[in-house]
Amino acid sequence: DKVDPIFDDPNNKIIFGTEFSDRIILENATNPGEMQVRFVGTRIYNLITPGFSSGIVFTNPSDSHSIYGLGGGEHIEVISLYAAFSAELRVFGSRMPILSCLAIVPEDDGFVDTVVISGSINTQGGFLDVWADLIRVNADVVIDTGDADIQLRARITGLPQLENLIPIYASVRTVDIDIGARAQLKGGGIYLVAQAEDKSIADLAGAPKEVDNFIIEPLIGKLSEVVALPVQLLVKNSKATITIHDGARIEGSNTVGLYATAAADASGSAFGSLFSIGYSRSVADAKIDIKSNAYIYSGAAVVIASTAESTADMSASTKRESKSTPNAGTAQVAVALAVSDANATSNVIVAKDSHIEAALTANIGAEGNTSSSASGTSGIYADGSAGLAFGLEFSNANIHTTVDGTVIARADPVIGYTV
Repeated sequence: DKVDPIFDDPNNKIIFGTEFSDRIILENATNPGEMQVRFVGTRIYNLITPGFSSGIVFTNPSDSHSIYGLGGGEHIEVISLYAAFSAELRVFGSRMPILSCLAIVPEDDGFVDTVVISGSINTQGGFLDVWADLIRVNADVVIDTGDADIQLRARITGLPQLENLIPIYASVRTVDIDIGARAQLKGGGIYLVAQAEDKSIADLAGAPKEVDNFIIEPLIGKLSEVVALPVQLLVKNSKATITIHDGARIEGSNTVGLYATAAADASGSAFGSLFSIGYSRSVADAKIDIKSNAYIYSGAAVVIASTAESTADMSASTKRESKSTPNAGTAQVAVALAVSDANATSNVIVAKDSHIEAALTANIGAEGNTSSSASGTSGIYADGSAGLAFGLEFSNANIHTTVDGTVIARADPVIGYTV
């Protein structure tokens, strides 16, 4: 394919993927002071020295190096960096937003993007920023950013206000951060963030509450009335997981934060003149699993938090009028059935022989919430024989924090702890 994958600023090198699913490899090149990006199975056309190749060789940038996936499900692997690499490193599974009104973070798309750090890397004080659906640091790998931060963010979001207008809709959103056995992360602040969430249009667009309350919500409400059908089926699943395997070490001179957040919203409605049936099920599962012999240290605070929010809300309404479609027989019947089922699981597990230590405070906890609501409404004119309406609500929550290892919060007043 003929593509132009390079934004050619020698100090801030950006390499783009294609609109298809790519396998991209970043590694040290043969010549001193150079690195290369290879596109496995894809040919790159060089406009300067016309011809095709499978990769791009470039001089070590002084300020930043970025890899942006575009469309498709990307698989990006970081094998190595040049020994003297000293710059920010950004690896994003998807593109940055085109619209300036949106938050300046990588866009979510309908494909699963994976980033694997398979070899040890040292940014010599450069910020490391990784965004993808699935992020893995292989066993025995060492990541060192000096005093700069490390951010590994696995994120996928949905728009329930639009998705829940569809008569039959199911979603499975899964994000995962996996730190392999005996791997080491060393830096300033270290943040591992896994988010699988249903979010409102206002949240994603950064719109103020006034815009949401007086413009967006009323428009969505009117639209839902227009498109409502006699049957609706919604099943929403969100899962966020962070795993720190046996013997892995996370050492930050500043805050160390592990955050797993899962939110699922299955809220809908069914409307008909003869019958209406609605079913909604939401499942939110957030988990942080710190295995045996893992070690986490912060020169400031440690925060380990999992959060699960599950909402299932279904209303069914059947309204019989003289102009409504008649059912068989002389007596007219109106039936409405709504079923909602909300499930939330939020777990933090700190295994035996693991060690967590903070110079200031250590906060470890799981929290979650379920909201289940089902309502059925039937209306019928005077000569009807029956108007039947049923609403069935179900909910389940499993929220646990299990600490079998060692947790130390030194609350050192010398570096700023106050009561």
